[in-house]
Amino acid sequence: MKRNKRHFTLLELIIAMAVFGLFAVGLMQFFNTTQNVMISSSGMAEMMDRARTALDMMASDIACAVQPATGTSSATNVWQSNENSFSVLTKRPGKVQDDGGSYSKTNIAAVAYELSNNRLSYGVKTDATSIGSVPADTAIVDGVKDFRVSTKKSGDAVLPFMVVLELELYPWDDWVKADYSASGIDDKRAWTFTRTVTIDRGQNTSSSTSN
Repeated sequence: MKRNKRHFTLLELIIAMAVFGLFAVGLMQFFNTTQNVMISSSGMAEMMDRARTALDMMASDIACAVQPATGTSSATNVWQSNENSFSVLTKRPGKVQDDGGSYSKTNIAAVAYELSNNRLSYGVKTDATSIGSVPADTAIVDGVKDFRVSTKKSGDAVLPFMVVLELELYPWDDWVKADYSASGIDDKRAWTFTRTVTIDRGQNTSSSTSN
């Protein structure tokens, strides 16, 4: 006995194609979402690395700040700061290399950090006895929206006992897409990283700057 073969109707084909289309759209949306999450996570990790590198450098120099010489009443020889920059006379471990490539005879250095044109930079002067004038011309991190320095002092102390650093960075992808310029980047996209540093005023003294 011959069986009749049943074919799909036009309506069934349309329904099958519609279901397949919805599945394909859902799969594409899932793929795009996953990719965006991976890109965002990578960008966040990169931004956190940039912030950590800069804050670690500054915190190390601040924590090892050299105390003023006996009888010195002014803080300008060991510490100076304003809202977007600071200079400190610090005791660095091991030999210190200045911007010119020369190594110091002592491990005392004057270090300056400054924000300019969305770039945080620093400069080093070796064998220093005071902060003097140190040009901050070596870049640490780009894409900086803002950098703030605030201090807390006790009484008439020359050095602050606490320094709070706030570093506000743009996501690196945004910074690159904006052609390394803050124009066109939504300020709300920036992230703020904070580091609080305490200075042990009993550790280092400026008398150690002598050879």
